[in-house]
Parts: sequence; structure tokens; C-alpha cells
Amino acid sequence: MNDSEKPPVPAVETLALTGGHELVLQRGADGDVIRFLRPDGLAGISVSITATGIHVGIHGADLTLQTTGAITLDAERIALKGSKEVSIQSGGEARIEAVGAMTLEGRTQLIRSTRGNVNVKANDDVQIDGERIRLNS
Repeated sequence: MNDSEKPPVPAVETLALTGGHELVLQRGADGDVIRFLRPDGLAGISVSITATGIHVGIHGADLTLQTTGAITLDAERIALKGSKEVSIQSGGEARIEAVGAMTLEGRTQLIRSTRGNVNVKANDDVQIDGERIRLNS
């Protein structure tokens, strides 16, 4: 059977899953999309496959990634955005490094050491500019 004799592939295939969820495979000339739909019809997970690569989207109220090993994110750019809050915690040490400039900006800032010193080191000048600079006050 040559390509012209093969039956056409359906543009959309749907498979019913537990709890009213569905797996939908949509084939197109530009690529394929696999969607896991929630019972309300909204996509929970979508995977788009095109000639340029694979894109994964996860949509929902909460997302938890949990592992007993390491999680590594390695990309040209990484952006984290929380519309209400971002919290990073470590049960051990934490480190942020940049080869280029690093900027921390916020309405107010607090640097607190709950036990031990706060050390500031610079290879060049240390500049402090403020309306009032209070030392030991």
C-alpha cells in the first residue's frame, strides 16, 4: 500500500479517561498537539510537537513538582513570576551568583542574619547613598 492508498489520518482523535477527563490528539500540517482536558473542557496539560521542537504547557490551579533527587533547570533565560508572592527557601545553604551585574530592587528591603555576621566585601569602592544613614542607632 503506497501513501496515496493509505486511509487519511483523522484530524482529531479523542480518548475518554477516568473522572471525565479526555486525551485529545489533534493532527495538523504544522504539527501535532496532545491535550489532556479536564472535565470542564479546559486543557490541563498540552504538548505541541512541531518541526522546531516540543512545547509543554501545564494549566491549572496548583502545580507540585516533588522528587527525592535534584531538579535542574537549564535554559538560555529563566523567568519566575508570582502575581502575589515569590518565596525561595532552603533547609541548608543558598547561593545566587551572576557573572554580570546583579540587581535587587523592592519598595523596602531587609537583610537579616538570625545568627552570625553580615559581611559585605567589594573589590572596589563601597557606596552607600541614602536620605539618612544610621549606624548603630
